Amino acid sequence: MVAPAKVHGGIITDQMLTGSIKYYKIGGVDFGYVLSDNTVNLDTKVSGGNEGSVITYYFVVADGVSVPDSSAELALRVILEKCTIIQIGLTGSPRTSTIHIACENTSNGWEDAAEMQTAIRELGTITVPTTVGSEDQHATPVSEEIDMSTVVVTEVSFELA
Repeated sequence: MVAPAKVHGGIITDQMLTGSIKYYKIGGVDFGYVLSDNTVNLDTKVSGGNEGSVITYYFVVADGVSVPDSSAELALRVILEKCTIIQIGLTGSPRTSTIHIACENTSNGWEDAAEMQTAIRELGTITVPTTVGSEDQHATPVSEEIDMSTVVVTEVSFELA
């Protein structure tokens, strides 16, 4: 049996190493509910019921599903303007405290972490969906304000845990 030969300098046969990756840690702010725990309701509602009675139901973001227009999503949209994000990690539950991202270095248009940080800080104070406090499809949606002007972006080295 012949061992596979390395082709193109990759770890696995036919794997092509084409560039490098930069890693960033984004923190300094409580990002709030980025992933739902079945307690985030959205403003979209449906009403119905028997004649003379109307029941209102709100759309609930399912457990583990990303909350639309969360502070993290808005920050990541800013980052995506100048690079390709290939991996995202979140710490903190149910409220996210830190976002870890990996970006392709070959498509990275950011000069450095400070430029990325300044762009995210320009979001200022944003209003985002948050928990209604329980798994209640009838509860009126709640929002909170997140001040993005204190975000800290740091380029970090990759560490395999």
